Amino acid sequence: MQKQWSKILKGHIDIRDFMFAREVKLGKYTCPPPAALVAEEIRKRDIMLTPKYGERVKYLVIAGALGSKVKDMVVSPDDYNKDHRYKLNSKYYIERVINNALHRVFVSFRVNVSGWYFNIPKGLSKTNLLVNQIHFMGSTTNTNVPKALNYNLEKFFTLQICILCFEQAEDLICQRCINNPSVTQIMCLQKIRYIEKEANTLEKACKACTGLTMFRTGEVICQNFDCNVYYPKITIKDKIKNINSKLKYVVDSLNY
Repeated sequence: MQKQWSKILKGHIDIRDFMFAREVKLGKYTCPPPAALVAEEIRKRDIMLTPKYGERVKYLVIAGALGSKVKDMVVSPDDYNKDHRYKLNSKYYIERVINNALHRVFVSFRVNVSGWYFNIPKGLSKTNLLVNQIHFMGSTTNTNVPKALNYNLEKFFTLQICILCFEQAEDLICQRCINNPSVTQIMCLQKIRYIEKEANTLEKACKACTGLTMFRTGEVICQNFDCNVYYPKITIKDKIKNINSKLKYVVDSLNY
């Protein structure tokens, strides 16, 4: 259990396992539940996509300000994928969902699940610190983002780390990496090549699924949330957009 809790806290998870899917009957509620709020947002965006009466609507709970209500922290899977500043509310999922279910199982054995969880070491991995650094680097307060995101503490307190060795740095790379330009360039090019190779593998899987393997086409657009390739593909696109661009900048800067 400690291993699984740690994976959730560090974000090493498949978000499909954390989606809620609740039946929604729009027009019936005086105090709409989270799924109905997400359905209303979908309807405001495009009335043709309005969920049918009784249809199950998927949503995720993201991290928000201390004391925020669940209704202020719910987003659709599509919105979650489009804005990579969103993070799953690991505290909510563990303490309100997973631990409650575990307590019902272990109560007969007199196991204190809550105490067990609170005693394990917690914290962000170095990889997650890098992701936070890249997504919030140079960002300013935006009034058009959800309330939950504006109060994310990591937006204001970030640790600057090297994108290669994960040691503390004042810029994209630390002084040790700057002092070894040849090794640093090789490491950057290897990382770029690895990310691009992973992206090509996922794109080939999409083309094989749609029967476009023999054709020269662009990116295959897919909206199947149940596909095993859909979410890894979004993750790798984010890496290409953010991490690869930083790595290429480092390689170019070291050439001069």
